Amino acid sequence: ALLVTSCSSGTQADAEPTSGQPTPGPELVSEATAEVSVSSVPANTLTAAVEVVATAPVTASVEFRGDVSGEVSTSDTPRERHRIPVVGMHPMSTYELVVTVTDEQGLPVSTEGAVQTFETGALPEGLPAFEVEVIDPSRVAPGHTMFSFLDFAGQSGTSEDPGAQLGTIMVVDASGEPVWYFQDDETLADARQLDNGNLLFEVGDVAAYEVNLFGEVVNEWAGRLAGGSDPAGDEAGSGQLPETVHVDVDSMHHEHGVLANGNHLGLSTELRTVSGFAEPLCGEDPATFDGTYHLIGDVVYEFDPTTGEVLEEFNLFDYFDPTVSINPDSICDGPAWVFPNNVYRQLDPEAQDWTHANSVVLDEERNALIVSIRLLDEVLAIRYADDDDGPKGEVLWRLGEHGDLEMLGDGSWTYHQHAAEVWPDGSLLIYDNGNGRPSTESSPPGSRVVRYELDDDDMTIRQLWELDSIVDGEVAYAGFVGDADLLGNGNVLISDGGLLGEPNGVSAQITEVVPELPEGGEVVWQLQILGGGNWGSYRAERISELYPT
Repeated sequence: ALLVTSCSSGTQADAEPTSGQPTPGPELVSEATAEVSVSSVPANTLTAAVEVVATAPVTASVEFRGDVSGEVSTSDTPRERHRIPVVGMHPMSTYELVVTVTDEQGLPVSTEGAVQTFETGALPEGLPAFEVEVIDPSRVAPGHTMFSFLDFAGQSGTSEDPGAQLGTIMVVDASGEPVWYFQDDETLADARQLDNGNLLFEVGDVAAYEVNLFGEVVNEWAGRLAGGSDPAGDEAGSGQLPETVHVDVDSMHHEHGVLANGNHLGLSTELRTVSGFAEPLCGEDPATFDGTYHLIGDVVYEFDPTTGEVLEEFNLFDYFDPTVSINPDSICDGPAWVFPNNVYRQLDPEAQDWTHANSVVLDEERNALIVSIRLLDEVLAIRYADDDDGPKGEVLWRLGEHGDLEMLGDGSWTYHQHAAEVWPDGSLLIYDNGNGRPSTESSPPGSRVVRYELDDDDMTIRQLWELDSIVDGEVAYAGFVGDADLLGNGNVLISDGGLLGEPNGVSAQITEVVPELPEGGEVVWQLQILGGGNWGSYRAERISELYPT
């Protein structure tokens, strides 16, 4: 339960003079007055909504004090009414909220209800337990960690609670205590913080939300398949908000970011019937096989977030010949409940996932879009805009066993990789899941994080660093999802998101590592989700400030 009460010391009071010092003159106090009310937030039991109503334009700040304190939310623009989210408090705890109100001249404003008590509630039921170990706090990058819960039982229809929320975004502080969350009846992934402090994430692989700290959806973008609609139908792109911005792409999956120019960059999909296959790949009768497959390929797209206008598209069907570049194991055995099969098979039962791209970033220095293509075991670089070296859309290089870069030294390629990230020096950091990696009985498959140095002119690549995924002392294999990010202090935040309970019931693990070249590193912070094979986590991000300035 949530409890809000007003304390007796509810008005900003004058300070008492100190004995032995000259008695100061009367303190200047604003002629304005203000009143404070505090309420709980329906979408989040950990957040308090502080409303300040004044008789003149004022600024207001809030401090909370309890088992954790020091987080202050402030509204800097003088207004007669303020609504401030207070975030950073722990579940099932009691806090004193202290509100300071100041007028435009900087004078304190007499405020009714300036000191109040707020009690946070419990986390939503049904989430798996998770544990955090802070191993070396002196070397941990400051901030909060944001990650998603993936409910595999709910997505696959095997959950014992079919009415449970499928999507959860969680933010924990440095000690691992939850301080914010958001839930939806669709899966949520790729959460990131915007410059204004709001959070952006993709929803159900067909839409995207911008959410404020109150947990309110303030912007929504929807592709044609939102709501399971036929992309050619009248209901295509239906969204949750009346003012939903409709974008002329089928889906919005895996990656949804914001470019420096304010446009959004993401991944979508397209279904095509492809002919020309000389023989069946999935056990069909050769006598009746017509040489065609219904394949889902990916589309990189850039759009105007205000209008929804698609400004650029780069379709992977234009870069690869499916009759040559194809993974039969993936298209034949892809689970029906996993995107994109779960959406497209409502329209075409024969639809098969072909490329399954899972990340795209703009490398401005290279003038290149860097695209991770999971089912082809490749990372593709595409020229983003016309330049002196060639036209936009041209392939710059293909990283992978079947690509066009020469591996120097003792490095190895990635397999079914995720989340290619460009570092400031131009090197690439990749989460390498390792599906299908050449292995032996004495060297079983395992996942890792790997960093490469590329020479774009010589078309060569060299492995700089790798770190095997280790869970409870054992080499671990996360066959799907995953992430790795460079942090501000040079550490790397790693998400082994698809462990499926192996070993020891660990569903997913998020670790902060101090890299040690050329391989290995020291773990200084670790979070483990303990949900067995029913849970996972897509990506993890470190947020330096809940209230960015």
